[in-house]
Amino acid sequence: MVSIFVKAAILTVLILGAWTLLSATFESDRNTQLLNQIDNVISEESAIQSYLTYLHSTGNEERFCSVLETHILTQNKRLFNLLGVLEQARLNSLNNQYPIVRKRFQAANAQLFFTLKQFEQQCPGREQPLIPILYFFSDLEECGDCLLQAGILDDLGKTCLKPVQIFAFPIEGGNEPIELLVKDYHITHAPTLVINDNVYSGVQSPSALKTKLNC
Repeated sequence: MVSIFVKAAILTVLILGAWTLLSATFESDRNTQLLNQIDNVISEESAIQSYLTYLHSTGNEERFCSVLETHILTQNKRLFNLLGVLEQARLNSLNNQYPIVRKRFQAANAQLFFTLKQFEQQCPGREQPLIPILYFFSDLEECGDCLLQAGILDDLGKTCLKPVQIFAFPIEGGNEPIELLVKDYHITHAPTLVINDNVYSGVQSPSALKTKLNC
């Protein structure tokens, strides 16, 4: 006769197994939805760039810059909203989908940075809707200075009177747009910041950053 304790143990194992399977299914669904949302951002970026190319060809610079500025702010808002969902995916990760989602998000974020640089170059007479700061950290090695710099940048985004936008990318790359940025700016050390195309290696203090940005 099977002991009641053995039965209870077997039942517990079955319940835990079912719960793990159910949780993994829910997480997979969440990650799939998040991937779809990120892909929509990337697809819309490609579509709007085609329209912007057309506008630029017409010579209507005012309309071109106005559409580009509105698009930048819209994309930034969408990516900011997705960032919170991405963090939840990281905390609740039970499988290997999170790195895929994170890499796709970084690619979409790189697209936004390139669009900001496009605005800077093609609409020089207008105030930038967002001031980009590239922040390169180490994804594979322990980096206390990276964590320190991240905290300083987070505070800067809240206190700077200018609309600062921080783009955090791993120095090791992981996808082609980020690897191109690492190569173009000759990034070899983490943390490193790029502000107005100037490269600053090592931790930058709050006062130094405010001076560089005229906050």
